[in-house]
Amino acid sequence: MRFRGSHPPPCTLARTEVERHLLYVEDDLLSRATVIKGRKAAAALGSARQRHILLLFASAPLTLAEAAARSGMELKSLYHHARKLHRAGLLAIVGERPRAGRPMKLYQAVADMFFVRDEALPQPFTHSLAEELSESLLRHGFRPGRGILFGIDPSGEPMARRVDGAGARSEVLDLWFLLHVRPQDLPKLKAELSSVAQRYDRSGGSGAKPYLVHAAAAPRSRDLA
Repeated sequence: MRFRGSHPPPCTLARTEVERHLLYVEDDLLSRATVIKGRKAAAALGSARQRHILLLFASAPLTLAEAAARSGMELKSLYHHARKLHRAGLLAIVGERPRAGRPMKLYQAVADMFFVRDEALPQPFTHSLAEELSESLLRHGFRPGRGILFGIDPSGEPMARRVDGAGARSEVLDLWFLLHVRPQDLPKLKAELSSVAQRYDRSGGSGAKPYLVHAAAAPRSRDLA
């Protein structure tokens, strides 16, 4: 192996896409992050799959075959994504592993922590997750007999809620609220929702399934509020 350091040497990086420097902030993770400014690198990190693949190479150099075995991906598919990450300056060739015949290239991520600025993203960072959640709700949540009940509640307020039907067991949760919240209370609301979610997390527990859970709040248009 030619490279023995914790990160690839600077000469291997595509400096037009990735600029490494420290952010002088209190958060230790952010302070050691590589700042992504180029749109090509940002677009690559906008893909959940490519983020997952890049992080396979964050801890130590690997061959593509080793990364494919660890991730369960087909080597051809992983090679396709690795080429994109390499061209974006996020994945570097750091050495070779000898073998009979042609040696295997070793790849490593240019850092183990990245910070992508909003202005560099072609679309919101969570766009792919939002699409995945929407598709899963459509696939698992909509069944004959179920529907949406909406109207004016007894207090005179507009309401809408999901009706699953008598005895129906749903595998999805779909809640919407119209709240009147002071902006300064949003951090507290966020902390309380996070605490509730963590209380129900059963990672590795018997019968537990992976669920994508999203909580968000944003100002509503005045003509709809």
